[in-house]
Amino acid sequence: MSTVLTGRALPQFADVVLRDGSTMRLRPPLTGDRDGLLAFFRRLSDRSLYLRFHGHPAIGVPTVEPMLEPDWHERGALVGTKGDRVVAVANYVRLRDVRTAEVAFAVADELQGRGIATRLLEQLAALAASVGIEEFLAEVMPDNTAMLRVFADAGFEASHETVLGTVEVHLSIAPTETFRARVDERDHVGVVSSLRPFFEPAAVAVIGASPRKGSIGGELFRNVLRGEFRGVCFPVNRSGASVAGVRAYRSIAEIGEAVDLAVLCLPGPTVLEAAEEALVSGVRAICVISAGFAEIGAEGESRQEQLVELVRGHGARLLGPNCLGIAAAGPQLNATFGPRALPPGNVGFSSQSGALGLAVLERAAERGLGLSAFVSVGNKADISSNDLLEYWEDDTVVVVGAGPIGLATVMTAKLYTPAQVIAIDLADSRLERAREFGADVTINNGREDAVAAVQELTEGLGADVAVEAVGVPQTFELCTALVRPGGRVANVGVHGHSATLHLETLWIKDVTITTGLVDTCTTPRLLQLIAGGRLDPTQFATHRFALGDTLDAYETFAAPAETNALKVVLEGEYAVRSPLLDVGAVPA
Repeated sequence: MSTVLTGRALPQFADVVLRDGSTMRLRPPLTGDRDGLLAFFRRLSDRSLYLRFHGHPAIGVPTVEPMLEPDWHERGALVGTKGDRVVAVANYVRLRDVRTAEVAFAVADELQGRGIATRLLEQLAALAASVGIEEFLAEVMPDNTAMLRVFADAGFEASHETVLGTVEVHLSIAPTETFRARVDERDHVGVVSSLRPFFEPAAVAVIGASPRKGSIGGELFRNVLRGEFRGVCFPVNRSGASVAGVRAYRSIAEIGEAVDLAVLCLPGPTVLEAAEEALVSGVRAICVISAGFAEIGAEGESRQEQLVELVRGHGARLLGPNCLGIAAAGPQLNATFGPRALPPGNVGFSSQSGALGLAVLERAAERGLGLSAFVSVGNKADISSNDLLEYWEDDTVVVVGAGPIGLATVMTAKLYTPAQVIAIDLADSRLERAREFGADVTINNGREDAVAAVQELTEGLGADVAVEAVGVPQTFELCTALVRPGGRVANVGVHGHSATLHLETLWIKDVTITTGLVDTCTTPRLLQLIAGGRLDPTQFATHRFALGDTLDAYETFAAPAETNALKVVLEGEYAVRSPLLDVGAVPA
């Protein structure tokens, strides 16, 4: 979604995706932005002002006037906006050596650490290069480590020297392969983060959920209920009438709780007002089922442009409009108005055509084809199939610990078609078993540096998901070192001792950490996957004993290093056979 500006014919704006998945509009500051820029600088903390200006200047019109209406040859500038507010600015001034321009950046205190300065640098460098500038010079205070890191990590060829207590950074702004790779990496991290609220929502609001059966909004809400969504779903309609026995709200603002995904099922002309209300409430993911946009002609096209501008102006993403909805197997979400729930599996499917999408869901259910996700992109005003491929293409899952819990994690992770599953353990015998369960790569962290190995396997990025399946402090801390910026650490091991949370390295990585016990909500789905042949639990039953040999069974189970035992099954005359597992009584 990063749009590079080139040449003299400059677009009015560019929308970029930030590290945390939010979006930001970058554009040249105009005369009408004078007050907005003044307000921006006056909101900055004393420290941010000091680092930007190397002192504490009086902020007035002379401060911002050189940034307005850039001519690009002698001076250039871009502002970042959230809604109507200026929240970031970057500008350059050409020096006597016309190949060089001095550059400076400032970002609102509350938004620092999200990659805004890096995105501004990317765009400003492209603009400067288009008018013959070859190098940026930045004078940076030595204690401005965040800005020094921006320049070091951008991907440009860089050098620096300390002159009279100031670090002079020289950037050659010609795009290199390293720079392009870093931009691709930043795009990937941003796009994946921006789509998570669609695929992993904890709370969904269906706006336009009518109590009337047969209505699109009402049936979509009922489909969410029938699918046994693992989060909470709120119906919203003008009258506040309950839907399918669930309390409804007159507006999303009335809910009073955070909502991740808002699904709009309203007449086209009323969508903009409802979308704005959802965005103001903090919703980051908007799915518009409604028709009445670009597909109907000029009037609808104008409405669609306003919708995209509204959504991006609030830092959110848009699915649709004029689409069938979205279904995701992970949270058991069926936010579509199709007649059937999503059969769980490991195939992700997107479709522009609603009719084709409905047909695919029908055929998938008839043939027992499991889907990890179904997305109807509709008019593709914002989210496209390319974004979805970014989300689906290359997740790397690392499982630390190849005991029974870790092996179960390896087995179930394969359902979501990750690019690779990496198992890490100290015992070669357990790693061999991990390969049997589906691990693509195994690492013995007693003999090699697991962090370095994972970095090499992921082109220096790290794992998208790191699962701790042991339950000791060392393996939890290893997982936090293995995960990439924007990634997730899932703790499923049972801990008996405290573990250190290294915030000094994690704070900048925007890592999500989840913990918790397995709940029974997943049992019906697991049984369905077993019955359908998607999971084979018999692999865990490594030893069988008669009931009379219970002590031998426990001795075997207690020494897995010598016996390679995973689960031990006790069988006897009265053991009940399971048609799904074909094993005897409850395993030890």
